[in-house]
Amino acid sequence: MRNVRRYPAKTAMIYPDRNKEWNYKELNADVNRLANALVDDGFQKQGVVMIQLLNCPEFAFAYVAAQKVHGVCCPSSYRLSPGELAYNINDSQPLVLIFDASFKPTVLEAVSLSAHKPKRLVVVGGESDGDIISYSDYVKDKSVEEPPYACDYNIYDETTLLYTSGTTGRPKGVSLTSINEVLSAHDVMIHFPMSYKDTTMNTTPWFHRGGLHCAGPCTIFYAGATLVIMSKFSAATTLKFVARYKISFVIGVPTVLEELADEQERNSYDLATLKGIVTMGSPLERSACIRYQK
Repeated sequence: MRNVRRYPAKTAMIYPDRNKEWNYKELNADVNRLANALVDDGFQKQGVVMIQLLNCPEFAFAYVAAQKVHGVCCPSSYRLSPGELAYNINDSQPLVLIFDASFKPTVLEAVSLSAHKPKRLVVVGGESDGDIISYSDYVKDKSVEEPPYACDYNIYDETTLLYTSGTTGRPKGVSLTSINEVLSAHDVMIHFPMSYKDTTMNTTPWFHRGGLHCAGPCTIFYAGATLVIMSKFSAATTLKFVARYKISFVIGVPTVLEELADEQERNSYDLATLKGIVTMGSPLERSACIRYQK
């Protein structure tokens, strides 16, 4: 909200798949539409919004909207089996489950297996059908004003519930609080370092710690920087986006760096704006580091 006030016209988010951009004022308006839809659905403090989505605008909206209404955003891996997802649903007890249309069979089977039934199933990229409502219908005609607050914020309020570190799929249910989010943003901003002047793209899924916080939605919106959304990794697309959007930081894993190096050697993209590539996961071999430096 500080950045909505400071930089309302500054680009906050770019989604090339839809050829669409949001400035901070527009981002906040779309977040508020979802937040008010949740309030109208009876969402209460510490309620849970589970999301099973590719990296996309709706993921970002849900992450911020849940915190606006004093709730918890629960990203779930889209690589889980129906049984594993059912475990997560039973454990987190979401009021609303937002999912990508391509995951519909898995989600419906998981809900059938789960003892807990979310009040609302919301599909992104699909049509309203029976008990499932499309995202566009869910937020249609909702207010863009700030949602009503039922209580004061606290730095120890739970804000995010993660079920994977990124390297494992075993359900964990790790709770993050508001202060965890803030300190995570500070940590990234200090160690990159990065600021509101930067544009970043995380090539990994946002449903894990590295995706969400390592120059993902958490850090970028806190810093007032610009986020480029990549739904599925492609080395060629990544390097094209670096040149097109003047990206300063790319985040991935060691295998991503290998593919980027291969692609750069083949086609030599303009990477003048790139300050760094940040990797997570397994260590990067020394030979790969030397090759990339060359």
